Amino acid sequence: MAYIDMEINGTDLITPGPFFSALRAMDKLKPGQVLKITTNEATSVNLFERLCLQLGYKLMESVAWNNEYTLLIKKALRH
Repeated sequence: MAYIDMEINGTDLITPGPFFSALRAMDKLKPGQVLKITTNEATSVNLFERLCLQLGYKLMESVAWNNEYTLLIKKALRH
């Protein structure tokens, strides 16, 4: 398991709330740091996957369990 630098609990947010919270958090992180996001919105997972592809972030882990989704995203070393 990676070291987690910041965590967002988006289980009370509806899409696109967790996505926008993650974008704001990523702006605060330094390159190489890790963001943990928890959501119960399955549609948010696809948004996070596209975010990683478009911005060069690394989706380190994506776990779905009991209608809850946890993602670990590492900020790009250069952005």
